[in-house]
Amino acid sequence: MSLGESQDASGEAGWMDDLARMVLTIRAKLTLLASLGVASTLMLGFEQWSTSAAFREAAGVMQVTADAARNHMEGDMMHDALRGDVLGALLDESGGAAARSDAAEHAEGFRKALEANRRLDLPVEIRQALEAVAPKLESYIGAAESLLRLVASDKAAAQAALPKFDAAFKQMETAQEEISELLSKHGKSVEIANAA
Repeated sequence: MSLGESQDASGEAGWMDDLARMVLTIRAKLTLLASLGVASTLMLGFEQWSTSAAFREAAGVMQVTADAARNHMEGDMMHDALRGDVLGALLDESGGAAARSDAAEHAEGFRKALEANRRLDLPVEIRQALEAVAPKLESYIGAAESLLRLVASDKAAAQAALPKFDAAFKQMETAQEEISELLSKHGKSVEIANAA
């Protein structure tokens, strides 16, 4: 092989080496670019997942708070309905049988509303208030039932026992208001936390 052919072969080999390096460099750049794209997509996906998880958690807390408020309002209506049953029985000339039946239904509704709230995942302060109100509820229901039985046998004695029932009503009313206040504060704190 002559000197000119040797230079052509080495020039051709150098050009081939340059082309191979350039192809590898483009391949490396494309691989790096694809890797960055996959990493960015994964990061965005994780961000979206964590944001939606936080949103689901906040929605769950808001749902529990709404359920607690609904149950509490239901209980409060039963509280007033029981008083209406007692007062209606005192005015009823037929002995208050219908009022006793209604009172049993309202007492059961009140118990169910309180129990429903006791099962919810609420803050400790609210759970403690719900536990504390349970004996007052039973005392109030007992006073209503006692007065309703008395109406059937001795209206004058029932009228005389009305102040004791009213005291139980007011005690329950105060306890209900305290729970209402706690639920309201909790609802506002949930709202503020979700706005942040």
